Amino acid sequence: MVLLHILWPGFALATLMLGLWSALLVRRTRGAGGTDAAGMFVPPMLVLGLIPLLMLARQAGVAQVLLAWIFVVVRIGHAAAWLREGEGRRAWRLDLASLAIVSAMWIGFLVDFVRAAVVYQRAIAALLTV
Repeated sequence: MVLLHILWPGFALATLMLGLWSALLVRRTRGAGGTDAAGMFVPPMLVLGLIPLLMLARQAGVAQVLLAWIFVVVRIGHAAAWLREGEGRRAWRLDLASLAIVSAMWIGFLVDFVRAAVVYQRAIAALLTV
């Protein structure tokens, strides 16, 4: 069932986010300080918030699962570039790519949801006219 496959990228994102928090904690305890990391966690939260909606609406198809995995790979690259100081330009590009992917996921969800809503309304109307 494809519906449950959307959870795997969610688990991978959660693992990545926990790993990043751990790396930041280690840096700060060693006195290395660090930059503001809040922006690191916003794009993954948009995907993690979308996953239950996709499942609830039964819209977690192959395209959404594939986009979620691509997002995970891009965020891993982004985290690696961000943790290696001096690769800000690469991290910025990967951040932009992840924004495009999460936007495509939300737009795809909206289109699929509207399409399903239209089919549902037509079915209800057909039942009521019988």
